[in-house]
Amino acid sequence: MFVKQDEGARQNELRALWQEAFPEDSEAYLDYLFAHKYRPEFCRLLLKGEELAAALHVLLLSFSLCGRALELPFYYGVATFQKFRYQGCAKTLLRASLYELREKGIQAAALYPFHYGFYRKMGFGLLNTCAAFEIPASSLAALGAHSEAGEATPEGMLAVFSVMSARFEAAPLRTLERCACRLAEWKSDGGSTLAVPGGYALFALEEERADIEELVYTDGRALRALLTKLGEVARTTGCKVVSGTLPEGEFPHAWFGDSRAMACADPGAMVRPVDLPALLGGCETELIEPLALEIVDEFLPENSGVWRMVPNSGRIALERGGKADALCPVETLAGLLFGGQEARAALALGELRPASEGAAKALLRAFPKRSSLFFDRY
Repeated sequence: MFVKQDEGARQNELRALWQEAFPEDSEAYLDYLFAHKYRPEFCRLLLKGEELAAALHVLLLSFSLCGRALELPFYYGVATFQKFRYQGCAKTLLRASLYELREKGIQAAALYPFHYGFYRKMGFGLLNTCAAFEIPASSLAALGAHSEAGEATPEGMLAVFSVMSARFEAAPLRTLERCACRLAEWKSDGGSTLAVPGGYALFALEEERADIEELVYTDGRALRALLTKLGEVARTTGCKVVSGTLPEGEFPHAWFGDSRAMACADPGAMVRPVDLPALLGGCETELIEPLALEIVDEFLPENSGVWRMVPNSGRIALERGGKADALCPVETLAGLLFGGQEARAALALGELRPASEGAAKALLRAFPKRSSLFFDRY
């Protein structure tokens, strides 16, 4: 098997692969995908002889990490034909693609996993945790926050998203073009939209459920108005439940009489360092003294080794070598940097292994808890 860049001549095969791997996607959505979003230069193929075995697509996103703007390529449509599964096809594709990104100066990459354990073995750590909720439509309609409502527009989406994302230390950056693409893509698959002052939602009406794909708001008033209106829409269309996700810690428990069964923690996207020195160097830090980490990255061995973090005006200056103060797998480091994992929890679980009590305290300073937001889909 070998990896090659798509040259645009295998659209029928790629479509067949997508249909086999993601049968829930409609024909209308696939028409939109291949007409407007599919780009051969961002698609990689794994061939067995001349036969297509697997493929992946890359979406170029922008991301803000503690004030640093990063390019964050997002993998989507990673799929293998049934007859070629369990042969390491996805791993081969991803490794080749990650090395290619590294050569282009990319520091990190993200994806939504089909299986967390599978991608964790390839060095991906948790980027964010969400509050997944299921709320009876009657409970939402009873919130009673009424406001003007209409359809979402790219301009309105960008204004609201920019305000919301600014609250988080790790969050996507969007452009007007990206918002327009997101909206067109959603509508192509039969999705609905709703906008109120200071908020918008992308949602789909299923048999007895209204599923929210994206819920974005500037403040609590806008969120309350959105949820009220979504509850009304759900009830008038026969949906009994409204489901979706909110950023971790932002589910409004106080608005409901008993919300214990309404929301739970749900892992979100995953991220991994592509070029660890470039990503880690320059990051904000509360370190007082240097701290040396032994990084273990079996998937991209160039990231492995001892890296000495030296505090320099509140940021990390990175040096290679020295005696390690702590052992840190690359997937754990990814979660610490992007906010999907807390250093205190990683220490308790043994995912961070300090050589001394002093090193443990230094790790807590080096990686303070970061608020993270991510619900960009492909």
